[in-house]
Amino acid sequence: MSENVDLLNLKITSENGDDRYVIFTLAEGTFAVNCKYVVSIEPPAKITEMANAPAGVRGVGYYKDEAINIFDLRIIFGYPTHEYYVENNINIGRHITEHENWASEISSSVAGGDELSFTSDPFGCDLGKWLESYKTDNMNIKNLVKRIKPVHEQFHKFANRTAGFSSNDKDETDKFLAEAQIVKNELMRNLSELNSMLLSQAKELTIILKIKDKKIGIIIDDAESVESMDEIQELPPVALVTEYIRNLGFRSKDKQIALIIEAEMFV
Repeated sequence: MSENVDLLNLKITSENGDDRYVIFTLAEGTFAVNCKYVVSIEPPAKITEMANAPAGVRGVGYYKDEAINIFDLRIIFGYPTHEYYVENNINIGRHITEHENWASEISSSVAGGDELSFTSDPFGCDLGKWLESYKTDNMNIKNLVKRIKPVHEQFHKFANRTAGFSSNDKDETDKFLAEAQIVKNELMRNLSELNSMLLSQAKELTIILKIKDKKIGIIIDDAESVESMDEIQELPPVALVTEYIRNLGFRSKDKQIALIIEAEMFV
């Protein structure tokens, strides 16, 4: 590029030659593309899907009134699509509804002795399994998940307590149900906060590239920084699973590895 692009808080410039890279994330991976190809980083583009489009092309988008091919890197690299990720990895709303229904069962069971359909094992439901397996580097989300776990365990313990509850004392019953309601409300509040945090992270951006006088867009999860690489190495043959990645770089700031996109393979 011949000019600075100041967008999404990233400063992209070619002043330092070809050693600067836009670092971005995709699924659980870290990638890089050389700044010499980068025109801009844009919010998600409105895309028109095309029948019989080549593999990896989500459709046609528009950049400054110019129609360009938009490539979905998740498809190209074999990751779950963005829609699948949101539906299956971030669908906290489903867990909220499920536990709200179970909370209603607690009240019905105490009132009429109905059997509960949920387990007292907090790791026996889908939410419990998800809480145990979920990994993230985001400290806010990590701390919130840590807070949710004991509350979720408390909630499921009511399955045991309800099964043995046989008091005809209204005051005792009301006290029991009030305690269950407090735990349920705290769980719902924390799960709603978690859902908002996760959805705010589940975004897409489009990097506009100019390659051999032709513009294309690549869809990424998030742009992280613009920086240099200390060292670039070729990937060994056994690791070459796609023509779009042939090298890796060691980032200057922390020596972490970023897989380098071969931009010219898109045209």
